Amino acid sequence: MILQERDINILKSVFRYKYLNTDQIHKLFFDGKSRTAMYHVLKRLSVLNLVNQVTLPRTPNLSMGNILYITRRGALVIADESRSTLEEIGFRKIIKPISSINHYYHRKKEIDFLIKLDEELLSLPLKLKAFATDGERERRNKKQVVKTHISTTDEEYTLVPDVYFVLQSELNPEKEKLFFVEIDTGKETIGGKDLYVSPSSLMHKYISYEKILVDGKWKDNMNTSAEVFEVLTVTEKDSHIQGIKNKAGNFIKWKHLFLFTTHSSVEKDGVLVNKNWTSLKMENKMQKLV
Repeated sequence: MILQERDINILKSVFRYKYLNTDQIHKLFFDGKSRTAMYHVLKRLSVLNLVNQVTLPRTPNLSMGNILYITRRGALVIADESRSTLEEIGFRKIIKPISSINHYYHRKKEIDFLIKLDEELLSLPLKLKAFATDGERERRNKKQVVKTHISTTDEEYTLVPDVYFVLQSELNPEKEKLFFVEIDTGKETIGGKDLYVSPSSLMHKYISYEKILVDGKWKDNMNTSAEVFEVLTVTEKDSHIQGIKNKAGNFIKWKHLFLFTTHSSVEKDGVLVNKNWTSLKMENKMQKLV
């Protein structure tokens, strides 16, 4: 089996992000080239049993194309290339591939965010010290838990953020920043009417973040020296951000720790150097993350 460098890089990206659709693969590896060339390569990788492909049902306004995920044989190629084992690279076979269009739409937005983050880190004096998504699990206190899971000590407030990542300065390694990421697709209600906050609302989630921040138990499980964290919400529309800001005044104390932008802004301007992040402070001042 002879594989080109691009073939191996495609396999590495599919493995890193767990799922990639054909639009994302074309942009990453075939930009400026025909989709026919891409389909030829992906078909060969499928015939070699290095990736599996699934196709989700089309909807009137949404078509995801084919979605790829790594096979055991594909993971072996990656492991062999780095002289590692499947266990060392963290391979876990996907038994039930993603099948819900709504679930995948959320996952796609999450992956788009991660792709942009990876691209930016290539040109910045920053190291990705720690990173996890809600699709990964680890053992804590003899229990299997989602890696991003955080809670107060009494577990009255618990959260499973979509992503967390720790940035460490290469110029000053003692300087670190921890971010939790919420990928919002407009399905959750904002909440916060009068003094009541629905447990299933975004506002209750932000209140929980503040409770968890003050409690401090999160420091036991996050690989960072950071004393505080920031919460990033990426959502569909600026109007949704304004709606959240209008409700937050009565409930959120540390408004500067909650930052917002849109999916389209991340796609256009990236994550870290995107100047369009805005906090819950009502003056609507824009800022970059780093």
